[in-house]
Formats: sequence, C-alpha cells, structure tokens
Amino acid sequence: MRGRDGYDHSRAHKVGTPAIFGLNLQSVSTAQKLPASDGLQGGYTAKSVPGPLLTKNLDFVNAQIGALTSEIAERHLADSTTIILSAKHGQSPTDPAALTRIDNGPLLDGLNAAWKKLHPAAGNLVAHSVDDDAMLLWLTDRSQAATEFAKRYLLG
Repeated sequence: MRGRDGYDHSRAHKVGTPAIFGLNLQSVSTAQKLPASDGLQGGYTAKSVPGPLLTKNLDFVNAQIGALTSEIAERHLADSTTIILSAKHGQSPTDPAALTRIDNGPLLDGLNAAWKKLHPAAGNLVAHSVDDDAMLLWLTDRSQAATEFAKRYLLG
C-alpha cells in the first residue's frame, strides 16, 4: 500500500533497520600515555612490551569485546552481524627510549609569568589547557600578538 509520499509502507517491515552495537574504549590510549596509574607503570617497559597498566587495560578491552560478541550471540544475531574493530590512537611510541615527557605545570607557569612581566596589569595568559600528545591552549588574550608571544615562548 503506497502512502501519499509514494513509498510502499506495506513492505517496510520486511526491510528492517539494522541495530548498532558500539563501544568506545579509551583505556588503552590512556594506559599507553600515563607514566603510572593505580600503582601500575603505564606505557611500554621495553620496545613493544606493554607495561603492567597497559596489559591490564588491554585485558579489559578484550573482555569488553568478548561481552559484546557474547551479547550478539545470545540475541541470535551472530549470523547477521558484522563486527568492525578500529582504532584511532597509538600515538605513544612503543619504545620507551623514544618518549620524552614534559611536565606542563612549570611550562605553563613560566609562560604566564613571562606574559605578566611584560603586561603587569594582566592576569595569566593561559585560561585553560588540555594536553595529550599535543597541547591545546585557550588564551585570555585572543590577539595575534598574544598568540605570537605564546608561540615564541613555547618554541624557546
């Protein structure tokens, strides 16, 4: 039976809409980058050898994927389900000797102090920062001069 839109609505129940199961697991990415967490060393202990925290988190992700596939099987959907695993992380080196960690606290304190030295009436230049393998800075002064100042300081 066709509706006013010209679509045959009587056949819609035969086509169906696929269900989407999903996971977003950040624990491996985090364990690669953290020096330590929960008393466990993060990252890699030797070239391509996961440390204790990374091993724990890899096991966690494996268990979550196992739970997902078990749920799909319990719902009798295994024959009609395609499982796709992908990753966007992996930016931390697997060779610990290739990793240089920089404490951002003194770096940002120095940038703010240098800014206030040249601009005594101003407060901190950095309003907020987020760092991972790169750092994002939100500046209180959005001028090109402030951006160039921060760039020169950080590159120096």
